[in-house]
Amino acid sequence: MSDRTDFLAELNSLQASFDALEPELCATIRDPAHGVEGYVVEGANNPCTAAARALLHERGIDVVPDFIANPGGAIAAFVELTSDVSDEENARTAAKVDEAKHTTRTMVSANVAEVLDLASSAGASPVDAASLLALRRVFGAA
Repeated sequence: MSDRTDFLAELNSLQASFDALEPELCATIRDPAHGVEGYVVEGANNPCTAAARALLHERGIDVVPDFIANPGGAIAAFVELTSDVSDEENARTAAKVDEAKHTTRTMVSANVAEVLDLASSAGASPVDAASLLALRRVFGAA
């Protein structure tokens, strides 16, 4: 069986309807989807191929790119560097862990919503919208 055939069989077994699908849960998600409704959330360092993204976009299936959906390590490092919680308090209560989880959930939710809104309003793919958003944040709005 080809990777594409394996992929389509695996997707068919998912009943072809879902809210979100993480590619690392399906080893063959890197090929284009067939008959899927919902959106794909890329995992860290395991994104879909450009061809898969394009086909999914053509079929109305949004792909949330890994750099939007999974920045937890960068956010945790930010919290570690900027938190008002002392190392002693953190050792007792794990307060920085809670702060990092809360910050990650808040930022990722806001970023995903902003990317999907921008993609929808511009008629672009979420990957292109996310890239534009990232560039704006790094270099300033054009």
